[in-house]
Amino acid sequence: MATKLEAQNVLVGRSISAVQRGVGSFLYIHLKSEDDLRLWVYLADWEFYISGDKVADSDDTEGDASFQYISAMAGRTILGLTIEDGSEAIEVSFDCDSSFQIIANDYYGTAADMMYLFRNETSILTFKSGCGWLNSL
Repeated sequence: MATKLEAQNVLVGRSISAVQRGVGSFLYIHLKSEDDLRLWVYLADWEFYISGDKVADSDDTEGDASFQYISAMAGRTILGLTIEDGSEAIEVSFDCDSSFQIIANDYYGTAADMMYLFRNETSILTFKSGCGWLNSL
């Protein structure tokens, strides 16, 4: 099992270079690094907040309005990670008074992999609902 500290060491202080929307609510968050670091928000819901106000979420079926806000994550720096009780949600805080919450999707239950961290096309960490961070290697 990976520790929260391992994930913090990899993610905190990194800037986001780009955000891509995948199928459904999937998101690909590219981090500025020499070794192609990416977060893949997988079987999870997500919400994006600015100054405490929710401005976008994964339930936006049109995607255009939400994606404008999500794209605005590019250039922001990750300041911290907070895992909610029971590992049912993780909050990623950024500079510019903004945050991104990744929440367990009720449809998939507690066995779902909510998020993967890839380095050079290889999954190195997984965030699983109810478990927290796990080593993928």
